[in-house]
Amino acid sequence: MSKFISLVLFMLFVIACSKVTYDTHDHSSEKAGKAGNEHDGEEIENIKFTVFSSHHELFAEMTPLIKEQAGQFTVHFTKIADFKPVTSGSLKIIISGTINETLSADSLTRTGIFIIPFTPKTTGNVDVIFIYTDGTLFDSIKIPNQHCYSSLEEAKKAQRTPEKGITFLKEESWKIDFAMKHVIPSDFSETVKATGKLINNPADEFIITANTSGVVEILDNSLTPGKKVSAGSRMFSIKPGSLREDNMELKYSQAKSNYERTKKEYERVSELYKSRISSEKEYIEVKSSFENAEAIFKNYSQSSEGKNITLKSPKSGYLKRLLVQEGQFVEAGTTLAIMANNNKLMIQVELPAKEYSKLGKNNNANFVIGNKTINIKELNGKFSGSPIISGSSGFITLFLQFENKIELLPNSYITVYLFGNNIPNSITIPKEALWEDQGNYFVFVQKNGELFEKREISIKGFDGNNYLIGNGLNNREVIVTKGAYRVMLASKSSELPANSHAH
Repeated sequence: MSKFISLVLFMLFVIACSKVTYDTHDHSSEKAGKAGNEHDGEEIENIKFTVFSSHHELFAEMTPLIKEQAGQFTVHFTKIADFKPVTSGSLKIIISGTINETLSADSLTRTGIFIIPFTPKTTGNVDVIFIYTDGTLFDSIKIPNQHCYSSLEEAKKAQRTPEKGITFLKEESWKIDFAMKHVIPSDFSETVKATGKLINNPADEFIITANTSGVVEILDNSLTPGKKVSAGSRMFSIKPGSLREDNMELKYSQAKSNYERTKKEYERVSELYKSRISSEKEYIEVKSSFENAEAIFKNYSQSSEGKNITLKSPKSGYLKRLLVQEGQFVEAGTTLAIMANNNKLMIQVELPAKEYSKLGKNNNANFVIGNKTINIKELNGKFSGSPIISGSSGFITLFLQFENKIELLPNSYITVYLFGNNIPNSITIPKEALWEDQGNYFVFVQKNGELFEKREISIKGFDGNNYLIGNGLNNREVIVTKGAYRVMLASKSSELPANSHAH
């Protein structure tokens, strides 16, 4: 019994210690019998192609072509638009040269992957063309100058030493938010990094003023700085607190009485005028008196609701400062609140004079909100006014104005990258592509479809979106721009030869 328990505990230990990180990626058993990377029981490295078209990344593995030996093509198609696998379509493989054959698969073997067996009948040089279509899109990718060997020994002699690197399978990249891009030289602007404060343009501020003396009631309990207020919103009520000549309640009552009296008189004279009993002169005089009384009454009605005076916001905006308290007595003309229209905002930046001298004349900048970097021209932004020079402190103040399409609030601080001189033909990478490790900087460079190199690079600049690379990258190399973290995890497992998994 004790032996049985010991055996069970041992098996549980083995299971617990076994952890499969990635798919085995063994396609050889799915089709074609022996076809795969074995010929007569002897392993031989597959030939790999990685080609980018305008629509797809083709990663194909081809068993070395050996006369009368069964092999296969394992073809991965990834959409460039989102780096996800194709989910439908058909594939033709045209082999031309000393061999002229057309292979085809009407459907995927599994998502993103076609597997097509092939047994060459002769030797020699050939070109291989992969033609994919999903019914609407047609893509043709050519792989020239391949060779069909006469024997396994001849094929082995032509084999190159397998590359080493980080193996990260297509099936794994398809599961995550993953992307790559070619390194292509472009223009890069030197930048000056600074801290900016979001402020309102003074021209976009307005005030709410008491139009009579009295006691203030705040009508909106949520009226605090930063509160968004719509045009016509009821903000304050003032209960007149004196019987002076400017008493709004008395003026409102008088205006209402005069309006009602002149209205009745105007209606009476209008009927007489239609019957030509009243003269035109009398009609015009009565009409004028009525219109004048109506205008005065409407003016008082706009701010008065019953006995108290109601103050409304004349237009939409945000409450910048609340200057009164509930129950406070105010005089006519007292400012109750300062409002601001946040449709446009300004960024106030202070720079040392020596930093200001580095700025170019292109009047451009990036600023960072959370994890997002925004170019100010995307918000129709521009530098506003002339720099303000403070001679005593040695600082220069700049203002950038932009349309507040993303509903930012004033009085917050942001990081700003002010553009300087332009550097043409620069090697740059997006910030998401960079991996920092113990103070050193790396990118993951694709060596073939499923093999990557962790490459150390040097950095010469940053504009909030892209890093300027000093050295470590070359034109047209392919780097990981999304999903670098997962490739890094794969690198922690081990750096294995390219044939570490069977096809």
